[in-house]
Amino acid sequence: MGKEGYKIVFDHVSPFVVKSAYIHPGVLIAHAKSLEKATAQYPIDRVNCKVFSIPQSSYSFIQDNVFSGQMPKRIVLACVDNDAFNGNYKKSPFEFNHYNMNFVGVYIDGQPMPHQPLELDFEKENYIRAYQNLFLNSEGLYLSRNEFAKGYSLFLFDLTPDLCDGEHFNLIRHSNLRIEVKFSKALVQTVEQTANIYFQLFL
Repeated sequence: MGKEGYKIVFDHVSPFVVKSAYIHPGVLIAHAKSLEKATAQYPIDRVNCKVFSIPQSSYSFIQDNVFSGQMPKRIVLACVDNDAFNGNYKKSPFEFNHYNMNFVGVYIDGQPMPHQPLELDFEKENYIRAYQNLFLNSEGLYLSRNEFAKGYSLFLFDLTPDLCDGEHFNLIRHSNLRIEVKFSKALVQTVEQTANIYFQLFL
């Protein structure tokens, strides 16, 4: 990742792929009748990305009030080199290293969610709980356990009340979200902590 002397060549680019489906006339009529009584509502996921800098030589990072208000259904945390994040072409901005993290926790109103914080030891390959959190419902994951520790360290937390993170809607909660990260060794460089936060919405 992030090697010099690379070149990207696009041989063939197809701008749009449109798939069509045949809808039974009975379904179309039922939809038209229901739209006479109420407007259509479309469920969507809104994704916010917040970035926080962790200075060099730090052993821990605590960020209060990441979100105050409607609580998200999911949060994905990752760390990346500061210079890679800010445009150094010799480094990849998608190389999410673990930086010897030994503790990752997400708190809602002071309570750890969805379970106790993750306690990790990458030197002893003790990170299976963090890797297992990446599997949601029936969604696949094209990432092996070994790759997780070698540039793909993403920490996913399911924040839904039923811990299903499915397509159904949960009651909207208003709370305060806090992130806490600790490192077993001092950071040798400034690191950017990214937080991708997913909200359920109706459009």
